[in-house]
Amino acid sequence: MKKWCSFISILTLIIFFSANLTPISHALTHTQKPLDFFNEIENNQNSEISYYAIIIGVEDYQYISEQNRLSIDETAQDVYDHLITGKNYSKENTRLLLNEQATKNNIKNTILSWLNPLETEEDIILFYFIGKTEKIHAKTLFGANTLSYCYDSTNSTDSTDKITDKELDSWLDQLDSQHIALFFDTSFSKNMHALPQIGRIILGSTGNIFPKTNPSDSSLSHTLFSHFVINGLKGYADEDSDGIISIQELLRYTKTNCIQHSLQTFIDKIKQLDFRFCPQLPSISNRHFGTF
Repeated sequence: MKKWCSFISILTLIIFFSANLTPISHALTHTQKPLDFFNEIENNQNSEISYYAIIIGVEDYQYISEQNRLSIDETAQDVYDHLITGKNYSKENTRLLLNEQATKNNIKNTILSWLNPLETEEDIILFYFIGKTEKIHAKTLFGANTLSYCYDSTNSTDSTDKITDKELDSWLDQLDSQHIALFFDTSFSKNMHALPQIGRIILGSTGNIFPKTNPSDSSLSHTLFSHFVINGLKGYADEDSDGIISIQELLRYTKTNCIQHSLQTFIDKIKQLDFRFCPQLPSISNRHFGTF
C-alpha cells in the first residue's frame, strides 16, 4: 500500500509539472540557421577574448567491456563539428578526445599543459564530457563525490585510474579564466559537488529528483541531453533571434527541452503501463556564477 501511495504521489507531481507541456515538435519548427556559440560578454565584441573548448567522449574502454552502446563517440564528434562551425571556436583552440585519446593523463595534460598556458582571465572555456560516471558511496576520498571513467580506467574501486570531481576541480582551479562552462552528459552529474564556484556554470544531464535515469531515448539520434545541446548549437537556442547564442540561452534551451521531452515520454509510458522509462531531469548550477 505504501509503495502505491508513493507511486501515486510521484505521478501526481509529474502530471502537475507537465500539465502545460507543448509537444516537443513545436519547439523545433522555427527556421534553422547556422549560428555562433556565444555568451553575454560577446556583445562587447572584444577581439582580445579567445575561445577554447575541450570535448571528451568515451565509449570504448581499454579494460572494460561495456554493453548498450549509445554512440557516445559519434555524439562527441557531432558536438565538436557543430561547435567549430561558428567563428569563435576554431579547430586550433578546440581539442576533441575520443576513446583511446581520452586517457586520464591525456585529459589532465590537455587542461594543464595545452590549455593553461594559453588562456587568460577573460577567455571563454567550454568543457564537455560524455561517458560513464559513478557516485562514490563511501566518503573515503577526502571530499570527492563522483568517479568519471577514462579510456584506461578499470572496474576496480581504485580511484587512481578515474577522475574524481574533486580532482577535476583541482585541475580547473589552475586556470585563470573566470568564464568556464561545464557540460556533463553522464549519470550522477548532479553529484559533482566539488565543481560549483564563482566563474563556472554547470549543466548536467541528471538532476535531483531522478538521479538514476535511462540515458537514452530510442526516438532521438543521440542521448537526450546531447540531442538538445546539438540542436541548440544548430540555432534552435537563439531565443531572441539576434543571430547570437549565449551560453545562458543554450543552457535554458537544453534544460527546458530535456524536461519536456522526458516527462512527456514518461507519461506516455505510464499510459501504456510501461514502467521501464525514468525521466531524465537536467540539473543546472549557476548560483555561484558571476557575469559570464
